[in-house]
Amino acid sequence: MVEVERPHFGSGAEATPPVDRGLARAMAVVRRLTRGLLPRRGPGWERQAERRGCTPVWTDYVGGYALTPEGEVVFSEDYVVDPVQRVTDPRLRVITLYEASKRYPELAHLKPERAAGDRTCPGCQGTGQVPGIAPEMQAKIVCWCGGLGWVPAGTPDPGQ
Repeated sequence: MVEVERPHFGSGAEATPPVDRGLARAMAVVRRLTRGLLPRRGPGWERQAERRGCTPVWTDYVGGYALTPEGEVVFSEDYVVDPVQRVTDPRLRVITLYEASKRYPELAHLKPERAAGDRTCPGCQGTGQVPGIAPEMQAKIVCWCGGLGWVPAGTPDPGQ
């Protein structure tokens, strides 16, 4: 058996191993590509969102989306230690409001309405379903538009 010496990063500020920027970028791409494909986070994230006064709505591989008492869409990678960030991406905002309207009947009034300038989703061509997947997977694999069949005006195509 070969002995391998583990690197020592010291103590204090130098105790953190160096960051591989290429790996960080690759992981960000993986997170974007696997949204909706992996199991949801456990119920712990929901309790933590509620402790912060938020209504939990949905999660992806990266973190969880929730609503504040004022109806603001927020996101956090980890509701225990990370700060809550206001969601400014229009596509993620409408997806969160749509999911909230489906998950909580009392929030049905939040279901987004398609505006005149909104466009048909380029991924599903307006059906709200990912094309070419088995019917039993339709509820597990969500289209880029979140199942709405449209995206807000100004939303770039996936991959741009």
